[in-house]
Amino acid sequence: MKKPLFLFAVMFLFSNPVLSQSYDLLTRANSGDTFAQMMLGDMFAAGEGVVQDYSEAATWYRLAAYRGVAKAQLSLGLLYSQGQGVEKNLERAYQWVYTAAAKGEVGAAQARDQIAVQLDAETIESLQQLAIRCIESNYLQCGNG
Repeated sequence: MKKPLFLFAVMFLFSNPVLSQSYDLLTRANSGDTFAQMMLGDMFAAGEGVVQDYSEAATWYRLAAYRGVAKAQLSLGLLYSQGQGVEKNLERAYQWVYTAAAKGEVGAAQARDQIAVQLDAETIESLQQLAIRCIESNYLQCGNG
């Protein structure tokens, strides 16, 4: 009895272009497609096509950040700096924004400098070393966030 209901759901999904596109994006993101992960992060952060959910945005940005996507690193760092969807953590914010700036991401250096004024010099030096280790390890040694 459940089979006809499943077939109806699949037919509805693929006859609705918006839902079909969202399903495709989610499938690609779950398969490790960093572009799809970034798109989902942006959609959830902005509330475009989905209910705004910073926690969900952070989840998708984090996945792409650990795959080396500088824009995701910046976006995740900014969420940490504001405490949006994650617990506010200026050290974690600085680390991710510094990582994005080291890769040349537009706006990351300015964001890094704005966060830096809230941290002491010793902490900044330690976080810079952590960010460099993160990049050099191909994102395997980036801490917990």
